[in-house]
Amino acid sequence: MRMILSTSYNKKTDIKRDLLAGFSAIDHATSEELDPEVVEDLVVRLILRLSVLCSLHGPQGVPQLHAAIRDVDGLFDSVCLAVNGQDPKRRTTAVIPRELQQELVHFSRIVDVGTAGFGTPVPDTKRLRNSHAIPVSLKVLAELMVVVRGRLAQRSAAVVTPALSRRPETCRFDIGSDVLAQFPENTTDHVLIIEGDRRRTRRKIGFLFSQLLVYLPPRDVFAAVAAYLVEARLATKLRLRLLECPEPERLQVHAWSYDAETVPREAFAAASTLLPISRVFHVFGPDPTTVPLDLPGTRVGVRGGEVFIEGDLDHAATVRIVAPSAISRSTVEELVEKALQTWGQQDVGENAVLSVECGHIHLDRQLDIDQVAGARIGAALLRSIADAQAAEPVLAPMMDDDHVMVALRPTEYRDFLRNHFPTTPFSLIPESSPIVRAITCVLFHRLRTGPHQAELATRGGNLFLRLPDGSFCELFESFDGEPVSGCVLFETALLVYRTAPAVFDDYAMNRFPTAEDVHTLACRVLDGDDHHDAKVAELARLYSPFAEVTDPQKALDSGFDEIVSEVLDTVSTHAAHLNVLEDYYEVQQDKVRQLLAVLELPFIVRTLFFNTQTGRIHAAG
Repeated sequence: MRMILSTSYNKKTDIKRDLLAGFSAIDHATSEELDPEVVEDLVVRLILRLSVLCSLHGPQGVPQLHAAIRDVDGLFDSVCLAVNGQDPKRRTTAVIPRELQQELVHFSRIVDVGTAGFGTPVPDTKRLRNSHAIPVSLKVLAELMVVVRGRLAQRSAAVVTPALSRRPETCRFDIGSDVLAQFPENTTDHVLIIEGDRRRTRRKIGFLFSQLLVYLPPRDVFAAVAAYLVEARLATKLRLRLLECPEPERLQVHAWSYDAETVPREAFAAASTLLPISRVFHVFGPDPTTVPLDLPGTRVGVRGGEVFIEGDLDHAATVRIVAPSAISRSTVEELVEKALQTWGQQDVGENAVLSVECGHIHLDRQLDIDQVAGARIGAALLRSIADAQAAEPVLAPMMDDDHVMVALRPTEYRDFLRNHFPTTPFSLIPESSPIVRAITCVLFHRLRTGPHQAELATRGGNLFLRLPDGSFCELFESFDGEPVSGCVLFETALLVYRTAPAVFDDYAMNRFPTAEDVHTLACRVLDGDDHHDAKVAELARLYSPFAEVTDPQKALDSGFDEIVSEVLDTVSTHAAHLNVLEDYYEVQQDKVRQLLAVLELPFIVRTLFFNTQTGRIHAAG
């Protein structure tokens, strides 16, 4: 069992490979196996993505990132600061903020494993509107932006919220022989102008832009699409201009240009020269004014809030562009009501709900609106389900303590949950749990000896499984060293544990006697005042008796195998678990459902997703 330390990810070898290891799913062991050209392409993609994410912090975000990348000696710390929206040159604290860095790595290892090193393409599996028609790379970047925007909003940062009523329908005009103008039919707060010599490419770019508007505001979509187009290395010339009205009576222009023949091959040069440039606000007035767009043959003027677009064809467009109206976010009460309505519309059939998780927390951050919403929704659903079936589901809150630098004390989290579940019994489940780790080993041995053993694959010392949809999920990181369970396999094992937690706890206590159950003792360690690394060392000592059952390289432990089989044999053919999670877990939950099917486990998992920023409620499973 290996947990994150304060020194994790900051190994110094080669600056580009160090960057990949610190902020993507490509660790050092993996990049060592890849061709240099592949590594260069991966670095281009990563720098573009980090640049787009840093642009969310404001105009200073990207310059701060590029300065951080040039800090060879302090690369990891400097990029962590830049991604967090801080100027690395003005570091004011000895503690480096790593929440977003850890989020990027963890998220990437779930949804952005990529194809490098596998020799086979990974199909589109990422969540986004009409996702089958959106390239994987663009989907991943958009999802990362959603995650980071959520984190910024939780810090009370000024984050522009997407127009919730927006739909992807758009008006498109060919205003020039090589120019397309596009704007939404219902919320005209922007105009997109695309210049390129291929009509199909212009239309495709417009389609991608419109599809992402449900999730991101126009300026963020523009940055994401531009970064993707650079990564795609199209053999053409392109110029994109976005005119938006971020506030009343003011116009802002975002410009991006691309020429395949002049794109720098070197990763850092490409990223620094091919990002969008935002121009100064233009004040609306009664007199017509020309907007300089540097698009030969295309003329754009502004007068009194109207934008006039003319090209070398007879077509012209006149758009009254306005600032988006103030968007009121859904209250927690409204989310709870929508969640109950959504759950009530599900065809649950005879599936008895065995357990409910509505408190998944990463211990590197403080409690926020997402945790409040999850707990409130979970409490309402728990009451509804308990009234509809014979036995009340088990409340099973899990906390991530091994992918993060622990900051939140379990005691604080327990008190928070108790306020929302005053009479419901529960015990906190740490992700470092040796009991759940032992279950992952049992499930893994079933995979390696069953009909799906041919779907196992290794890359960089990490072990993966090819899922039925053709994508890969990581089973173990550092499989040939100190194995760490991948997120999807862990979640699957956690569902097995949640099926009968008391049975597993009793078995562990009888076989590995301790003064209290091991989860309670682990929480006590995490509640302490010691440095994070000291807590990790103490947990390692606490878990050491379990080593014989938590190492996937060792022979299958018959005792744990038997207890897992006994628990699964008692499960009704109509059983389910319910998770209440933020909606960026959708990809992960889909992979969990696929792994459940591969292992032929006798229950299903239903998930109710929510988003406190957009008010979105969605059910799956």
